[in-house]
Amino acid sequence: MLTHNSLNLSHLFEPRGVAIAAGSKLTAAIGEKISRGGYAGAIKTLGSDDSGLDLALLDGSSGHLNRDVEACAAAGIGHAVIFSSGVGVSDAVRAAGAGKIVVVGAQSMGIINPAAGLLATTASRFENAEGLAASHVTVICQKGSIGATLAAQARDAGFALRTVIGAGDEAMVSVADYLQALASDEATRVAAICIDGVGNGRAFCTALAAVRAAGKRVVVLKGGVTDEQERLVWRGILGRYGAILAETYIEFLDIALFLGTRDRTPLPEGKGVAIISGGGGNGVNAADLCAKYGLPVPVLSQETLGKLKPLVPAIASLGNPFDLTPEMGSVKYSGNYAEVLDLIVGDPVIDTIFFSINAMSRARIAQVGVLADFRRRDTGDLLMAFNMLAPEPTAELAAAKAYNFVEPERGVKAFARMIAAGRLEALGQPGIIGEPAKTVAPEDVARLASLPLLPQERAATLPEAMGQAAAAGYPVTLHHGDAARPIAVGDIRNGGELSVAWEKVGAPGLVQAEDRRRLAFRFTGFTHPVFGPMVTCEAGGPFFGMVNEVAVAPAGLDRAAAERLVSELGVVKSAAKIDRTANLDLAVDAFHRFAAAIAASRPQNTIAFDPVLIGRDDATVAVAYSV
Repeated sequence: MLTHNSLNLSHLFEPRGVAIAAGSKLTAAIGEKISRGGYAGAIKTLGSDDSGLDLALLDGSSGHLNRDVEACAAAGIGHAVIFSSGVGVSDAVRAAGAGKIVVVGAQSMGIINPAAGLLATTASRFENAEGLAASHVTVICQKGSIGATLAAQARDAGFALRTVIGAGDEAMVSVADYLQALASDEATRVAAICIDGVGNGRAFCTALAAVRAAGKRVVVLKGGVTDEQERLVWRGILGRYGAILAETYIEFLDIALFLGTRDRTPLPEGKGVAIISGGGGNGVNAADLCAKYGLPVPVLSQETLGKLKPLVPAIASLGNPFDLTPEMGSVKYSGNYAEVLDLIVGDPVIDTIFFSINAMSRARIAQVGVLADFRRRDTGDLLMAFNMLAPEPTAELAAAKAYNFVEPERGVKAFARMIAAGRLEALGQPGIIGEPAKTVAPEDVARLASLPLLPQERAATLPEAMGQAAAAGYPVTLHHGDAARPIAVGDIRNGGELSVAWEKVGAPGLVQAEDRRRLAFRFTGFTHPVFGPMVTCEAGGPFFGMVNEVAVAPAGLDRAAAERLVSELGVVKSAAKIDRTANLDLAVDAFHRFAAAIAASRPQNTIAFDPVLIGRDDATVAVAYSV
């Protein structure tokens, strides 16, 4: 790999001239694409006249790669893209490094810069940026076809990506190197990366920190996260730097383009959403989606509602959702739209306007201009979902930096993802990556964390469990004594119920006295091979798995970060609404100490404390496992 100072993005993105390797049908075809795309620089055959050239396009399967690399070095061409691959590529890359040539690839899909007409790509669909709005989004893809698809989809939305880079197999330049370089690229606000993995976790985290320090954002589409723990690790690491893990290509592009066209650096806060529709059905659907993804839809102040009343039709509903009715598009009221939007977003409980309308009638298409003007004023975030929108209004919105999510659920889900990332930002430093992990006993972690551990006597048979329950006193919870099966049945009040629970949980069983006034958490800790020690926190005991909500972070988090992470859990928010005597400060302290113990011990096995019982005056580990 190389230092980011060696990577000159201007030579990659806006080269003065491009050299095309001779003797390759592949590079010859790419040269023709560049010529048709409107590229203004020189396009020459490598070795003919190499003056004023910054970038060479080479074919890794041509059999002439070493010769071409030598020609680049002799001509002083500092950057090269290697398409395809073949025998001798690794030797050529080493030679390029010796000749101070920065190599993109091999097996790269190339580089697409629509604004410069640089369509140096193997992708079949390619167009320049004519008629498109700038998005300030740079896409880095390990798999090339994805990048070309994203460029085409961005074009359909009215935007040109800043650049698409096909990282390929990263023989010399890694994703971390590109991120480091993009931190100082003025034309990039969002780095959107499609990756299967990273080889150097420390370098990747350092690059994420550099991008964030530059006031920019990173959006990630990660392959190979079907494993729940792997997905949690990536979410936790990225959240540390305010980066966002997307789940699908569409969500990835939605978030990247929304942030890339947004002038404000902070992620959407999610204080409150005002839903505006031209008919009741759209508004109700939008409200249901906000509830599904946790976006608040508050009622506005009486003062604001009083100011709105004379500006909208008498039959309009101002309850949030706002049903302004089709009459709002009439001559009498259409001129009030701008003032209506500014009043709504100016209310103290609102920071986002959610505009969800089927764009069919001429009056509704006219509302596009109102939304474009609102976006230019930038008085609040605009979550906009117009379906069936024609090319002309699409271009008008894009020119105003207004991104259309098309489908309401796409927009709401993307907003929820961005809001959650903002709340997770700065939750702990990654651990020391690369130091050897070791097998650690749960009891040692409990001792290191100063967390008292209840006796862990397992019952091999139902009669033994009956005896433990009688000694503890009903009600009890029956846990399975094996971490590979985190099963628990709670609120067992007699021997008959214990017999039924035993059939479900199985041997070995662990019986614990139950106090429902206490909160039950599940803490886990493990060492990830790339990112080091990680910890998770979620509802535990009999509540484990009932709510699919897990907080995850690097184990090096401080107490303030631990408090933010724990306080966001639904089980904690619910505790404030019911009669619990749990001391939440003790929960935060317990999790913070657990995280510190995991960071210090670096277990290669997974340590699970479930449940960790939090009362008024104490925190106790009821069951400790090792997987």
